[in-house]
Amino acid sequence: MNDYLKLHLDNGVTRFFGKKVNLYGALTSTHNFASLSWRLGLRHVSKDVHTDCRIKYSTGKKDELNFSTRNVYKNGKLTYGLITMLDLNSWVLNNCNLVLGYKAD
Repeated sequence: MNDYLKLHLDNGVTRFFGKKVNLYGALTSTHNFASLSWRLGLRHVSKDVHTDCRIKYSTGKKDELNFSTRNVYKNGKLTYGLITMLDLNSWVLNNCNLVLGYKAD
């Protein structure tokens, strides 16, 4: 059994200024509320481009504030992108991942 509680809100894909977007958020906590994690995200949906930006605030032994983004592009059979996470407390780039894919017949 998991030792956490989670509340997730998602408005689904809607149109905003002619673009398809999805706004979502989540609150996660341990059962004794010793640590909380707030997440808020915005996802842009299109045929060949997927962009997802999130901000996360966590409490516990020390407070953490992070911003992450995922950008994935499709060009025919090729898929490529970049996933990054920036620690806003220290302005350090925590993660930077390259996404590469090719659909073989």
